[in-house]
Amino acid sequence: MSNSLLSAMTEAGVMPASVLPLPIHGEIQRFQVASDKNGSLNGWITSFSNQTNEEVFVFGSWKNGVKHIYSDNRTSGYDYSTREKINSLMKSAKIAKEELQKQTATNCFNLWEEAIPATSHPYLESKNIKPHIARTYNDNWLLIPVVDADRHLTSLQTISPSGKKTFKKDGRIAGCYCPIGYEGQAKIILICEGFATGATLREATNLPVIVAFNAGNLRPVAETIRLENPTSIVVICADNDHLNKGNNVGLIKGEQAAKQASGLFVFPSFSANDEGSDFNDFAQIHGKGIIQSIIMEATS
Repeated sequence: MSNSLLSAMTEAGVMPASVLPLPIHGEIQRFQVASDKNGSLNGWITSFSNQTNEEVFVFGSWKNGVKHIYSDNRTSGYDYSTREKINSLMKSAKIAKEELQKQTATNCFNLWEEAIPATSHPYLESKNIKPHIARTYNDNWLLIPVVDADRHLTSLQTISPSGKKTFKKDGRIAGCYCPIGYEGQAKIILICEGFATGATLREATNLPVIVAFNAGNLRPVAETIRLENPTSIVVICADNDHLNKGNNVGLIKGEQAAKQASGLFVFPSFSANDEGSDFNDFAQIHGKGIIQSIIMEATS
């Protein structure tokens, strides 16, 4: 793979995490994007020869939904027949991905049915939260359900005793969430990133909570909840990544989600020396009572 192609991929935000071989013509090669979690395969690349026998590369990210085209002769673009090949391949890849997601959802459902309601777990104890909807499997793994707008299980988040979090490979996460005390059509609905944060918010306010799992998923989840609850007060309870100087992703994505869903936007305020970023961390320092005051003041 040429340095110029790698530069183009880096510029587009889909730099591979490791060295990639040149893709086979007409086949999609998946890879881990350097900025993504280990084990993820959101990146993809393929190549074709156009009518002038010039090699054209097409690459992107399933996670971000982006697609880019590259050739050594950047002014040549790509011809109609190549574009048709690319579109056909992308449709086939999408179908294959959806089939993998369906199979993963079935596997997750079977695992979820075998699991038992959680009563205690080292992660819950470390976060000072109740199990709520969580289950346990093999006495070690905490299971958090991931559901779509129809409440169908799409994946599972697993949390180890040490707090390591993973999602089932090929399970659908985008636009999906974990409900804590949410049955639909609520007056006030809280949306946050992580399960521990969601559990803390639920215990502090007794309001229904939606866990989006990551900052990038706040917006699509908020849109889904807003469509289902057009008159509700939707509150984005964002993480405050104040230790990431100049790149507070939690606040940026949280505010975007609030605007898109015509909702409210709140976040924990930490002092410069405080560790942590979310409302669970905030509760560990100040107690859960102050969180109820923050939410009630925002929604009154």
